Amino acid sequence: MYAIHEDIKKLCKEGVIGFYKGLEVITIFGFNKEEKIVFNVLTVVVAVEYDIDINKKPEILNEKRLEIKGSSSISFGIQRQYIEFDKFYENITALKETEVWSVSGTDLFVGSIEEIGRKFAPSDSTIGIPLNNILKNNYFSGSYVYEWFNVEKSHLKFLFEKPALLQELSSKVSHYLPLGIASLSDKLGNLILQLPISIIHSKISHQKLGSNLDCEIYWHIKADIHKRELQLYLIAENDSIYPEFYSIDVSEGKYPIKMQHEGFNHRYFIWDRKNEILLSASDLTGFISSINMDIGMLRSEPRVFKTLTGVAKQQRVNVQISSNNDIESKNASNKSIENFQISRVFEKERGDLLRRKEFIQYHKGDEYRALLDLRYLINEYGQKGVWLWDPYLSANDVLNTLFFCEHSNSELKAITILNHHEHENEQNSCPFLPKRLLNKISKKEINGKKRLLNKFEADLEENSGNKHGLNLEFRAKYGNHGWSFHDRFIIFPFTDRGAMAWSLGTSVNSLGQSHHIFQKVSHAQLIANSFDELWQELNVEECLVWKS
Repeated sequence: MYAIHEDIKKLCKEGVIGFYKGLEVITIFGFNKEEKIVFNVLTVVVAVEYDIDINKKPEILNEKRLEIKGSSSISFGIQRQYIEFDKFYENITALKETEVWSVSGTDLFVGSIEEIGRKFAPSDSTIGIPLNNILKNNYFSGSYVYEWFNVEKSHLKFLFEKPALLQELSSKVSHYLPLGIASLSDKLGNLILQLPISIIHSKISHQKLGSNLDCEIYWHIKADIHKRELQLYLIAENDSIYPEFYSIDVSEGKYPIKMQHEGFNHRYFIWDRKNEILLSASDLTGFISSINMDIGMLRSEPRVFKTLTGVAKQQRVNVQISSNNDIESKNASNKSIENFQISRVFEKERGDLLRRKEFIQYHKGDEYRALLDLRYLINEYGQKGVWLWDPYLSANDVLNTLFFCEHSNSELKAITILNHHEHENEQNSCPFLPKRLLNKISKKEINGKKRLLNKFEADLEENSGNKHGLNLEFRAKYGNHGWSFHDRFIIFPFTDRGAMAWSLGTSVNSLGQSHHIFQKVSHAQLIANSFDELWQELNVEECLVWKS
């Protein structure tokens, strides 16, 4: 703890990275009504350069307690206060032993912590920096960050177990603070100290003509005697290689940087040799060196056609057509080189996607291959859980997929739609029943939900074997419970890399029978949240199909 204290004091010395006068403390806290305990959800402490009133009472930012569905015993709040550095050091020292943070006068339970030393967080550039979602106004030269990591998160487990609750809490917090806590769930329960760098402001820009760049350095208005010589390092990056490296001594003003290549991404660092610290840095940053203009020439004659409305009436439609011409301002030879590189990278990425089964195209006759690929994913990523979401899921589909999971007690869930409406075709009335059962069931029985579920359950019981290590539950949307759905997904909610999900492109019972695309999708956590939301809506006895 002493070493970290000394390191913080070194940076906070006047003129090193800024001119701090105190600390702003933002705390998102939870209150457990049953245990009568106030616990830390996230605390961010930010060094500020304006005068603070240490006698001002802590301010609660939310007018009323924040509550989220599914946690009736827990409510949340947001508090802001200002403290001196000495009070911060005093409380951070006590935190290690007491597991309590008490700067507001009220004990805030944090839990067992581990210290994480100084880290540099640059401002967002071409690529966003995840940590900036919870830092305050990290727009310019970046910030130094220290962290006290809650290794237990005992009072926060319900947010990890039900990510939809975390998403809801994050949404409600964002009404009061520009923080995205759901995107950095590992930071929950932690305490973060942010030291924004304000001693200099730096900017890299592209010169109007040619490939050269300009670096501009401006010092803080109070810097005066603290101005010193710095070092600029700049790296050009393209296709995972570094075509250029540039180094120059800088102090103040504009510095031209001669570059041989145009259009590459750059990464730069400004190093303070005297204090042995970074004063500014960037992630990969690209500059606009070309402008594409798509000029649409409107034709005088529109396309005219007719559509049918819901009542089979014809409707005349006019669509104005344009012919497009691209105007490209970039050098043609450079563009050609870039196109070849993009093409080669695309081919490599396509091969990688196929190998990782993140994008696979199937055609008629690929039934067995598609099923094997699905089973591969279940065993590759289903160590802790596999959720199957398909409106036409049958008993046989579940047996052919989730039953093949090799991981003992993995949380296996499946949702289908119990279609009990009358149709001309009996198989359409109940798509998940095996044909051998459909032949024995009359329309009257199909419309009898209880009999239908009993037969479905019997079919699974008949074929489920010893159920060794099987932790599977199968639910169906029925009646007014839940909602209808169309898309088909297989979801892995608890991998080491967070939630992952694949779109099947068709139902399990028709895999590989006709053309469809099987692909990994982005925003998997949101898909998992949606599945879990429907799962909770179906948590009634009449929607239970089968449970191991």
